[in-house]
Amino acid sequence: MDPGTRVVWEWTGKGGAHNVVAEDGAFESEMVGEKGYTFEQTFDSAGVHRYVCVPHEAMGMRGAVVVGAAGEGGGDARDDVVANALSVGGGVGLVGALLAIFAVESRNNARERRDGSNR
Repeated sequence: MDPGTRVVWEWTGKGGAHNVVAEDGAFESEMVGEKGYTFEQTFDSAGVHRYVCVPHEAMGMRGAVVVGAAGEGGGDARDDVVANALSVGGGVGLVGALLAIFAVESRNNARERRDGSNR
């Protein structure tokens, strides 16, 4: 995604309370369990911005937002993020992969979801 893109996380209300916390401390949402809660973050700098759900980090609930050019070697850095999330193992790793895939959606898709025009 391009620098300046806003990412919106939306809670499903399942699995207890969750949060979104940047591993580098750049952003942090509230701990929330209610369906429909959203947290937004705009990513202005290029790079891989990794995040976790603190209470579920040990179970593999983590992801990354990839901003800017493809990864080294001509591959897409998003592929590396998804492969890394899947390597956690079992169904829990898949949760991490789904979070990673969600996080790299385009600015337009995030805006449509927030505005309710894509329902």
